[in-house]
Amino acid sequence: MRKLIVTIFILTLVANMSFAQNETKKFAFGISATLNDYFGPDGGGLYEKDHVNFYAGPTHFNLAYNLIKPINIATSFTLGDIEKYNKPITDKDYWKWDAGVQVRFLSFLMDDDHWFDPYLFGNGGLFILDNVKSPVVNGGLGLNFWVNEYLAINAETGYNYGFDLDNYYETTFGIKIRLGKGADRDGDGISDKKDECPDVAGLEIFKGCPDSDGDGIADKNDDCPNTKGDAKFNGCPDSDGDGIADKNDDCPKVKGLTEFKGCPDTDGDGIADKNDDCPKVKGLAKFNGCPDTDGDGIADKNDKCPKVKGHKSANGCPDRDGDGIVDSKDNCPDKAGTVAMKGCPKMKEKKKKEIEDKIRFSAKNIQFNTGKSTIKTTSYKDIDNVISIMNTYPNVKFFVEGHTDNTGNYDKNKTLSQARADAVKQYIINKGISASRLKAVGYGSDRPIDTNKTRAGRQNNRRVEFIINQ
Repeated sequence: MRKLIVTIFILTLVANMSFAQNETKKFAFGISATLNDYFGPDGGGLYEKDHVNFYAGPTHFNLAYNLIKPINIATSFTLGDIEKYNKPITDKDYWKWDAGVQVRFLSFLMDDDHWFDPYLFGNGGLFILDNVKSPVVNGGLGLNFWVNEYLAINAETGYNYGFDLDNYYETTFGIKIRLGKGADRDGDGISDKKDECPDVAGLEIFKGCPDSDGDGIADKNDDCPNTKGDAKFNGCPDSDGDGIADKNDDCPKVKGLTEFKGCPDTDGDGIADKNDDCPKVKGLAKFNGCPDTDGDGIADKNDKCPKVKGHKSANGCPDRDGDGIVDSKDNCPDKAGTVAMKGCPKMKEKKKKEIEDKIRFSAKNIQFNTGKSTIKTTSYKDIDNVISIMNTYPNVKFFVEGHTDNTGNYDKNKTLSQARADAVKQYIINKGISASRLKAVGYGSDRPIDTNKTRAGRQNNRRVEFIINQ
């Protein structure tokens, strides 16, 4: 009995340590003690004590190979002697070898790893006893109780029919060991039974599951299995270190705040930088984060006068008369005007005629030296009268027009008329009138106001005129 206990202990240790390194579990090896009932020719009851032989030591050896799921092919060898037998014998030593099949009938209904594993067996072989050799066939029932996926307690009982010897019953008790670690579909060296990810090659530390990004978190528990991350974010990274995983961070490359889903608010105005048109200056939500310093309803970035309250029509600058021309450029800031008049209203025809009539009287007396653009000194007083009228209407602009009769060369007359208009313009500028209010034009003989056939008519055609420029 002691020998059987030691044998079982050693084989259990080997099964759990050595065989675990093999590739499959196709083979199973068994060692058993044997109980034989050689009832002989006198017959008698089954397993009566006077013809029962029990051998506690390893006398029965069995090797099985799983051919297909429910079918094993097996061979066994039994060696022993017979002490109790109903027929006299001269040699108690015997041995038997046989081979056959095992039908694991529960495998039709269950997987191969069920712990309760009964089977039917049938064998044929050779039995030698008392120097007599006899063919033998046997069949019966076997049962494996799998303690784990490698080790089982095994028992078999069956009937042996000897062609040249007496028939007998044989029962064995022992252990069976599977060789290898079982099916491994993903080929990662971890059996499917122990592999939590049997269809994907993995690591032993993760019970057969992979860690694709190498962050120490198995893919099945990793929310970001292809990107190296942190355990506190279930395997996802936090690139900017703001405590928000990149997959939940709208600004994963810039450290931000939780309330803005990981985006920063540099100016602290409650508007995330990504939505803030002025991210570095504290502003208002209605202006997308930009300020309105003067409170005129126009954001500073669109306000040409951000420090002074103004109007939208003037791009944020003050425009008292609301004509769209800022006060600083409006010559008539309290009276709506036009751009052409620099903010002043366009002059009515009646007023225009009134001014031009006042100027016309003085202008017709402006005279030049014959054939030259030099103004006669006697004309200064008349030009000064024109300047006085211009000062009375400081927002009015004028054309200074020079005209000649048709006497002489046409081109020379036109050049002369331009020179005389320029001379009058320069005189007026020298008296303090802005050059921007005057434009000199020479028309030569193109615009006569009288006939050129008489001396008086030609004199009327040689003239300087002032026309209001609107």
